[in-house]
Amino acid sequence: MTTAATLEATRTPAPPVPVTLEDTGLGFDQLEQLLVKTLYGGEATGLVLGERVRLPFSILEPIIERMRFEKLIEVRGTTGTSAASYRYAVTDLGRSRAVQYLEINHYIGPAPVPLASYVTQMRALAASRGFVDRERLRNGFGHLIVSDDILEQLGPASNANKAIFLYGPPGNGKTVLAEGQGRTLGGDMYMPYAIDVEGHIVTMFDPISHEPLEDLEVNATTSIIAAEPRDRRWIRIRRPVVIVGGELTLDMLDLTFNPLARFYEAPLQLKANRGIFLLGGFG
Repeated sequence: MTTAATLEATRTPAPPVPVTLEDTGLGFDQLEQLLVKTLYGGEATGLVLGERVRLPFSILEPIIERMRFEKLIEVRGTTGTSAASYRYAVTDLGRSRAVQYLEINHYIGPAPVPLASYVTQMRALAASRGFVDRERLRNGFGHLIVSDDILEQLGPASNANKAIFLYGPPGNGKTVLAEGQGRTLGGDMYMPYAIDVEGHIVTMFDPISHEPLEDLEVNATTSIIAAEPRDRRWIRIRRPVVIVGGELTLDMLDLTFNPLARFYEAPLQLKANRGIFLLGGFG
């Protein structure tokens, strides 16, 4: 099998599009809080709201209708004939409620993915990893001149799918070889913007550690009729290669709580999940 065919065969399937509220794995109140906080920053149409939380408007519509019934939001105008085209804004009661929700956490963005869904997706990705053959390994190191003896040692180590220890004098190319391992894995994967762990938000996508393979801009012209290609709470990225050096401390391997925003950021090893986590710089 050629390398291109191997990467295509080992590509993880895209997360399926949620059709109902139950498919999202989130509660009615969770999405209501997210929508109120989103509208607290200014009015938006139903389509824009769907884009900001990355969920189909068909799931959000009954939540929005209840928010209107509870006088949390109101319609300020419309750009079309459907509810998705209405321009929504928070009322005075909605502003008060938004302040209460912001005291819980300041997270505003794509709706989180339940932890169980994340674990399922990562297991599917691990199962589709495939075998690292000689051709795939040579292509991963195609930008370097590496002897066959080194590649013959790296191949079995890669297929063991365990931690690899590279040692040698300073400056002999250990870090470059580790980065080549990331190129060997190659391909892409899907990373959630955030995950929900028993009501707590943990942000996962990091523009510094992850290279997105799709446009991050909000598309306000998305059609309510067009079918979604996948669950857009996940972003397609290149397999991550997260590099840290001697500055690593134990605290960096634990969840980081932002006391101002009141939500967590994933630790480095979790951001590198299903990619390469490189600890180097020790000489």
